[in-house]
Amino acid sequence: MILLENLQKKTGKRVINIGQDLIDKVKNPDFEGNLSTSVEEFLGLFKHADYVVTNSFHGTAFSVIFNRKLYVETKQKDFKKNDRAENLLKLTGLTDSIIETLDDCNLDIVRDFEHAQSVLSSERESALDYLRGICSNE
Repeated sequence: MILLENLQKKTGKRVINIGQDLIDKVKNPDFEGNLSTSVEEFLGLFKHADYVVTNSFHGTAFSVIFNRKLYVETKQKDFKKNDRAENLLKLTGLTDSIIETLDDCNLDIVRDFEHAQSVLSSERESALDYLRGICSNE
């Protein structure tokens, strides 16, 4: 949470904490958010965010899909790596989004989302080709 507080001070942006529980609300009353959002609200938060700080694969994936400035903490609370998020960032060439501290949040990084979208498009097509192949061999 200290990371989010510092990012909020640095950017002047509002912080919305998806999955915020009661303890988070008590510790950080200035942050908006709750545990229950609809799918539309959840996706909309990513789509309209100026910045995303996440430690989840899905947060990473939606941020890449919506071309958001993102910062991904790939080390989990148990100190294991979030391999899926890290692999997605490597695949799309967005490894500069991996952070460990706020000092790693370079707000001036220019990300090549055009390349990332091209990679995602190619991966989607490969997956669809694979599925078409499976379905045609019934």
